[in-house]
Amino acid sequence: MTYREITPGEQLKPYVKCYFIFESDSSVELNDTVFPAGNMEMIFNLGEGVWRTEVNGIFQDTPSVELWGQITQPTPVKSVGRQVMLGVKFLPHAPAFFLDEEVSLFNDKVVDLRDLMGDRCKRAACQAAGSALPAQPDRTAGRVPGGIVCP
Repeated sequence: MTYREITPGEQLKPYVKCYFIFESDSSVELNDTVFPAGNMEMIFNLGEGVWRTEVNGIFQDTPSVELWGQITQPTPVKSVGRQVMLGVKFLPHAPAFFLDEEVSLFNDKVVDLRDLMGDRCKRAACQAAGSALPAQPDRTAGRVPGGIVCP
């Protein structure tokens, strides 16, 4: 399992704390806890694994393109299977620039970013998959993991 953070370029430093890549080659279930950090995150799940967060005592699968609201309490998570995740960790004020909704509505939630941003999000997911993954038969057919169909 590897986790790597990448510093944003100068133009995005006022908005982005870091980019990150998380990879896991193991199919063993991983149980962990996410602690409050004050940042919203956009995450593209590009692997075959399943990521789950606990909501009201029940673990639920997260979408393939996630928007994590600010976490205000420890949140249990589970991961099963090979994970490849590309994420953007925003500075606390930044999501207000691209979300129409009040940022606090997303506190302690993981939502499908495609529902909020539509085609803009699908294009970003396709670009992320193209730059983050080696060539795979599934992608040559115009489909990336998570069921996103690319042009």
